[in-house]
Amino acid sequence: MEEALSLFQDNAFSAIDIGQFETNGKMGYFVNSLGMGIDAEISDEADRSPLKKWFNFIRAGKLIYLFIFIKR
Repeated sequence: MEEALSLFQDNAFSAIDIGQFETNGKMGYFVNSLGMGIDAEISDEADRSPLKKWFNFIRAGKLIYLFIFIKR
């Protein structure tokens, strides 16, 4: 925990590239990420889970990833 907190204290931040898009006259932004370990496995399992539709229905879609992580 101390090591994680030191990242914030030491200003260990780096710049990242972001993308910008326009659709239907509205501007939006995005970033890309790549996972090859447990994050990729959790994303894959969450995408295949029938619970994802339920989480999305209650407007809490991002919680499916936490749910899958805890379930493991």
